Amino acid sequence: MAKHRKNIVHYAKRTCAPRGSLREKDMAKHRKTKKKTTASNGSRKERITITIDKDLLEWIDKRIEEKIFANRSHAIEFITTQAQK
Repeated sequence: MAKHRKNIVHYAKRTCAPRGSLREKDMAKHRKTKKKTTASNGSRKERITITIDKDLLEWIDKRIEEKIFANRSHAIEFITTQAQK
């Protein structure tokens, strides 16, 4: 039984990418890269995650269905811009 277990460990080590390999470096580079988009006016935008009250989210979704906002990002950006003024 011990011999069988040893073979499994050896197999697992062979199938993993070696430390410092090109694949590992690519994965590390990918994790460090932030996705940024550019708005129509040329300003840079950052991707974020928020937690919002369910009732407020339903209100936003209803406005999207009514074609007041294009999507949730548009709604949040518009509302925060109005609050900023």
